[in-house]
Amino acid sequence: MKVLIVENDPAMATLLYEMLTSSNFGEPVVAESAEAAFRMLRLDDPTGPTGEPELIFMDIQLGGIDGIEACARIKSDQRYADVPVIMVTSASPTDNLEMAFLAGAVDYITKPPNYRELLARARSAIRLKQELDRRRAMGETAKALRERIAELEESLGAHGAVDPVTRFPVRGALRKVACRHFDAEPSAATSSARHAVAIVRVDAFANYEMFHREASADALLARVASALTDVNARAGDLLVRSGRDSFALLMPNVREDVARQTAERLRLAVFELTIPHEYSPVDSVVTASVGVAESGAHGNGHHATVIAGAEHAVARAVDGGGNRIELTAELIHPRPDTVVGRP
Repeated sequence: MKVLIVENDPAMATLLYEMLTSSNFGEPVVAESAEAAFRMLRLDDPTGPTGEPELIFMDIQLGGIDGIEACARIKSDQRYADVPVIMVTSASPTDNLEMAFLAGAVDYITKPPNYRELLARARSAIRLKQELDRRRAMGETAKALRERIAELEESLGAHGAVDPVTRFPVRGALRKVACRHFDAEPSAATSSARHAVAIVRVDAFANYEMFHREASADALLARVASALTDVNARAGDLLVRSGRDSFALLMPNVREDVARQTAERLRLAVFELTIPHEYSPVDSVVTASVGVAESGAHGNGHHATVIAGAEHAVARAVDGGGNRIELTAELIHPRPDTVVGRP
């Protein structure tokens, strides 16, 4: 399936079909309703094969579910997030077009369609998708290379290395210091100690990096690092660069409420930078998700377990929509107010 036409007017569907087939767009597939399109795209089976089209023509005025709602549903499926949707509307565009663009449409044509205009808009939309696919492939290759470099650095024992972008210690320092605090035998002076780790992940950083030059992405991370440093006021805490899009804060001997409050301040520090992020599904500015895990009473809990708990917590925060805090339930008994969204 290369082109999907969603049109309940048989005459218009036939016209679009003939225009596209006469211009080497293959053989378009026609759906007479939004519901039929959903079935063709297998929206009810997110793990199944996609049958992904390169382009969708969507009539705004459909029986049952209208074209705007249908576009929004299709674009909310990650498999079709980058598939361009061109709306087909009457000769007098209305405010519906603004709603269509908000739903994810990239362009529109009016009825009856002009042959040359239709082809130009179709080719432009397909070129846009191909460019997005190319950038994503390049981004995945670069990400794999960075991850391999990080593995090599850690395997070489680069515990004291400093990240050149943020001037923070690298991840190896987190494990080294956490091991000293978490895994040591508790003394009388530290018998009631708890230790916590907060992981701060910049939401939709891959999108930001894809559409900006690497230098701009590094500048963003440097500003985030500076904001996090301003939050980190306790002596003995350690901030590190823990990943391409993430930071970690080790908080030895900390009360549970202080760890939670610090996590919220970290989240707000990133949000209040108000750095524009037009490609984020979370907000119009750069945001961050924060995951927190804590050792048990008396400092019990292997350092690797607590760090892993914080990483799982931040993953849940990202999956929950981003710009929020999650605590690891296995190590901390969260209160109802511990999951925080946008202020």
